[in-house]
Amino acid sequence: DVSAASVIASGLLELGQYVSKKEQKKYVASAEKILRSLSSDKYRSKLGENGGFILAHSVGALPLKSEVDVPLTYADYYFLEALKRYKDWYL
Repeated sequence: DVSAASVIASGLLELGQYVSKKEQKKYVASAEKILRSLSSDKYRSKLGENGGFILAHSVGALPLKSEVDVPLTYADYYFLEALKRYKDWYL
């Protein structure tokens, strides 16, 4: 579920702002791994496809069988937020 992964990546980068440099490296490394995965062809939509969404394969509510394997606005939002945080704070 790319929406959950996007939220986690962004959160890990945020948490990295509040811990020691040693701990920060762990958070950032985990976020980097998630962002690289989300940026891969497996999860990133091709230009002009997927209704203009950046990411594919999100899940809204699996137990309700609602929004399963679809693009979701908040997945793209948190993905972009994580990329911006990474750029602004760690590059």
